[in-house]
Amino acid sequence: GQPLALEDWHDTGGRAFACRLRPAGRALPRGAILFNPEPDALDFHLPGGPWELRIETSGTFPLPGSPDTLPPPVFTGPVPVPAYSLMVLRRHSPPSEPT
Repeated sequence: GQPLALEDWHDTGGRAFACRLRPAGRALPRGAILFNPEPDALDFHLPGGPWELRIETSGTFPLPGSPDTLPPPVFTGPVPVPAYSLMVLRRHSPPSEPT
């Protein structure tokens, strides 16, 4: 990903977006929301990761507390967002780093 330029905001062809969530006083974002309304999956490139999946609407990935009890995916590179879906991610912190 890259920051949007003025002309990007007026592009009627691209509707996918990402929003990073940073608490006041923190240098790095703690969360991100990824929205893909397109008919094909898209890769989102987020800085400041790795990122841990917390919510997703397509049913493609296991989530915390799901019956299969798999750990949630952690993305260190591009985040593949399925078609017509929304994902909420949390920046994955090492055990020694405060959340």
